[in-house]
Amino acid sequence: MEELLLSITRILSVNAIRLKTLLSTSLGWFTFLTTSLIALMAPYQNIYIAILAIVLVDTICALLVVRKTKRKITSAKFSDMFIKVITYCGFMLLIQYLERAIGEEWFIGLRLGSAFVCVTELWSIFGNMTILKPNFPIFAVMKKFLLGEIANKLHCEEGEVEEILNNSKTKKK
Repeated sequence: MEELLLSITRILSVNAIRLKTLLSTSLGWFTFLTTSLIALMAPYQNIYIAILAIVLVDTICALLVVRKTKRKITSAKFSDMFIKVITYCGFMLLIQYLERAIGEEWFIGLRLGSAFVCVTELWSIFGNMTILKPNFPIFAVMKKFLLGEIANKLHCEEGEVEEILNNSKTKKK
């Protein structure tokens, strides 16, 4: 139980750091505002499917990065995915319940909460994709915004990111 609570705390703190980093850039604000607008227009029943899908895509991208960097794939990656989905959906259910209790019919809190979840996961996906395809034009541009995220994923300092991405060991042969 203690391990589960530590995992949930870690997931929430990583997302808080991602959101802070994300909102410190113009690209991050654009991503957040776009995701929020989409979430406000989407039927609230589909929010849970969107959360599951985006966490799954992030996990797949993370596994591809692990494979590319020749690190070991651990069961922790898979358990993180399940813990993320349960944590996110649990918070979304709590928000939905609270909004129903006060008579809110538009579920704005639920929609904005899902935008928060989706934008932090998108930021992670962008970081993974930049590691996988650093020379792809859109990711080459995004690289400067994602230095902290990429450094975190590669377990290095921000100053080493460019060298690692250009290193033949991490490039696919």
